[in-house]
Amino acid sequence: MKTFLATVIVFLSVLGFASFQPHAAYACSCVANYSQEQAYEDAEAVFVGRVLSIDTHNGGLRSAFIGKGSHRKVEFWVTERWKGVEKNVMTVATGRGGGDCGFHFAEGEQYLVYANDGDFFGTDLSTGICTRTEVLRHAQEDVAALGPGDTTFTD
Repeated sequence: MKTFLATVIVFLSVLGFASFQPHAAYACSCVANYSQEQAYEDAEAVFVGRVLSIDTHNGGLRSAFIGKGSHRKVEFWVTERWKGVEKNVMTVATGRGGGDCGFHFAEGEQYLVYANDGDFFGTDLSTGICTRTEVLRHAQEDVAALGPGDTTFTD
């Protein structure tokens, strides 16, 4: 009887443990051929900025269910703007990479940023690899299509 009871307990334990295994994770997938015109229309902010700092935020288990999960906040010194930017310093959230569509930024580098609503991260703006955000030296075609931006700021 003890052997049967022990077998049942082991079986139920294994079954219970198996039910708590993580589900399959899906990699980021983006719309192909996202035009510059569509990216500009969809964006809340479009600007060129140099990365001043990158701050990593680790979301806990609770935050994964209500948003505001793990992400990076990237602070930019804005040098040129086309849409949605009022000050020289802007902060934009992005995922951490590795399948969450986060864009990899490097401190000191300049980028053309197309930023969207950042509600998922609990921020004003966010961006990722599915936008046309790009290192500035690789975004000259987009910059030409945007035309001259505003380089004057009051702050």
